[in-house]
Amino acid sequence: MKTPLLLGFGLLFCAACGASNATSQTGTTSAALTSDSAEKKAEPSAAEKWAEAKVAADAKQAKASGEKQTSGDPLAMQNDAMEQAAIPKIEMTPARQVRAHSRSELDSAMGVMKTAATVDEAAAKLTARLGKPSWTENGNRRIWVANTGAQCHRLILEADGSVEVESASKTEWRMLSATAKQNPCTGEIKRGIEK
Repeated sequence: MKTPLLLGFGLLFCAACGASNATSQTGTTSAALTSDSAEKKAEPSAAEKWAEAKVAADAKQAKASGEKQTSGDPLAMQNDAMEQAAIPKIEMTPARQVRAHSRSELDSAMGVMKTAATVDEAAAKLTARLGKPSWTENGNRRIWVANTGAQCHRLILEADGSVEVESASKTEWRMLSATAKQNPCTGEIKRGIEK
């Protein structure tokens, strides 16, 4: 009777030995896979190589031209000419040289300038009638502003000679680009992204 018990214990012992062998073999296999994937991670992909080369080239170009590098992202647009072109160069007329106007004065000034043959002649007639413009954008777009309560009215003489009168709220901000906006009543420009 003692023999079957020992035999049963021996089978149990062998089963435990087999399980530990299987675990150790699996552990070795997963360790081998881990070291192979670590070797693959150490080598950068083609896209990573391209991005690193692009960042290095942009940094070298910025340093050579004396520009400030704004981002390490190779896909970021640096020194975007379109962004800068959308923001007008404002030349404000000193406040003491600007006359106060009403909407009716702006409307009547439009009738006077209809007889002008050129843009310069139209600008001269409007200046004689309304005084200096409130501000000039990019040296050729002239804007006269009449403030009334919470609104303003703007007479705009474009560089091509077209003219219009529009109304806007004094608290309104118009987007010029992704990072700049302008108050149509004051000409003030705010740059940057608000949070």
